[in-house]
Amino acid sequence: MYSHKNVSREVSETPKLIAFVGSDFYCWKSIKKLYKRNYPHIDFEFNHINLPSPQQKIKTLIHALSLKKYQIIYLEYSENIPEMLRLANNIRRAPETAEAVVVALFEELGTLSAKQTLAINLSFGIYLNFSKNDDVTSVATHPMAIAFPNINIDTGYKIVRTELPTEAVTIFKIGYYSENYLHLECDYDFKEGLCVKLKTTTESTIPITNHFIVRRKRDFNLYSNFKYAYDFEYDNSLHGQLSKLDAKILHLEQKLSANPHDLNIKYDLSDAKCLRVSVYELSQSELQERDASIKEFIKLNMPNSVSKKTRLLIFDNKMRFLFSEPGHMDEFPFSCRYLANPVIGESCIFRRTDPSVVAIQLDEVNISQTTVSEMILQIKSNMQKQPFIIIFNSLECSDNLQKKFSYNSILATESDLNFEFIKQAMQIFEHKMGKQVTALHPINPDAERRFYVSKYALASEGYYSHAITIRALSVTDIIFSCSDKIPLNTSFYIKSPVKMTVTITNPREGKRMVPENGEYYGLISGVTEQDTATLKNYIHELMTHYNEKKKYTLRYLHRN
Repeated sequence: MYSHKNVSREVSETPKLIAFVGSDFYCWKSIKKLYKRNYPHIDFEFNHINLPSPQQKIKTLIHALSLKKYQIIYLEYSENIPEMLRLANNIRRAPETAEAVVVALFEELGTLSAKQTLAINLSFGIYLNFSKNDDVTSVATHPMAIAFPNINIDTGYKIVRTELPTEAVTIFKIGYYSENYLHLECDYDFKEGLCVKLKTTTESTIPITNHFIVRRKRDFNLYSNFKYAYDFEYDNSLHGQLSKLDAKILHLEQKLSANPHDLNIKYDLSDAKCLRVSVYELSQSELQERDASIKEFIKLNMPNSVSKKTRLLIFDNKMRFLFSEPGHMDEFPFSCRYLANPVIGESCIFRRTDPSVVAIQLDEVNISQTTVSEMILQIKSNMQKQPFIIIFNSLECSDNLQKKFSYNSILATESDLNFEFIKQAMQIFEHKMGKQVTALHPINPDAERRFYVSKYALASEGYYSHAITIRALSVTDIIFSCSDKIPLNTSFYIKSPVKMTVTITNPREGKRMVPENGEYYGLISGVTEQDTATLKNYIHELMTHYNEKKKYTLRYLHRN
């Protein structure tokens, strides 16, 4: 079943860091065995992080996970699922853990609650989901293939060629709904003006629309760990038909201009114009009904909507606020990001998060005045508006630092980072700045009504579909073709031949499954035990059919 012949034999200089967050010691022991069996020449450092007691908040785990640069993190979804989802979201949003490959482990994948949790995971960017009872090697090899694509292993599962058309659905993260558009984030690089179809879970209550036009796009001021943010303007189902009729009418008018006496062209043109009038009337009726539905939907949900006006970015090596502040971070009246150590010279955290306030704890080891100077240079070169900066543990007063850094919006204090101090400063800042703080969009947010949806709610999920054809398949890997351009690390739902999730990644070197032009290679997870057995039977049947066909061909050739 297993083969180690393709394993890289280079012994790494530093061990690969893998963490397990959970209480199931037997499960963790089994996973470690998989790594040692499949990667005997790789040095690993395994760390088991216990779940906190009920009196503690699970956010305290964030500090433990940020102390080391873990490449792979396992989360056990056996108990306290809401808290684990909070942890998962924070891992994906925190810059120091955002690049880790996160693997969710469920007691059972077939239940309704597990399916809903898995969907939320996918919308967060947690693409690998397994049952704890799975004894498949992919629990270890899949995260390794993503985290370390240069370390190769062929698991030895049978691969079969096939031609199976099906649908692949990925999930976009919706931030809010307005009366004219919805705001979402994803890794897809859409062009402005493009017409797209997107399903939302609001259809079961108040129908909005499946049709949208991409109106605004940006790669900064992002909430999640995705590349782009978009405003999808509501469209209607007849937009495409009207566009086709307009093109047809223009073409017929040009033909009639060249042949003014052609009765057939005149008839076709008259027929096309009459049809356009009918379609337009239906379109206007649909628009009126849709607009009324959207207004009603937002009106009903506005009481449950929380708008976080200000964005806070904290730099603190000891992450004091995680231990001093009660409650969950997503319950704060503002959006909060944090780093233990600033990363200077790489992707700009200030541009991505677009903070209104930056809190910095000086320690003269990891975060010194020199570091602050480099931060301010990044802010000036990457941000349109300059945030307010609070510097803690400072030996110099605010005026001196303002002159030293040529930056007027600095408040310095001798005390260590104090979250109550930050909250008071932010209240003063919001009062001083007023409604400008919420200006995250060319349209004044106070001139439009928005429903800010909880990131844990199904209404935050937008379903984007692709028509694909599966070309090759094993229990752990898949190759499919698709005419659309799909970003790396995108994860899909696929319902045929069984329900599964597939994560697009680069094919492992030396792998028997190599995609051709227009094809994508993916890793299979999210399969129940029953569906795994069904998938194995399906592959066996295809292999049997292929072998019988091959034998028949050979007999035919031999006779002739």
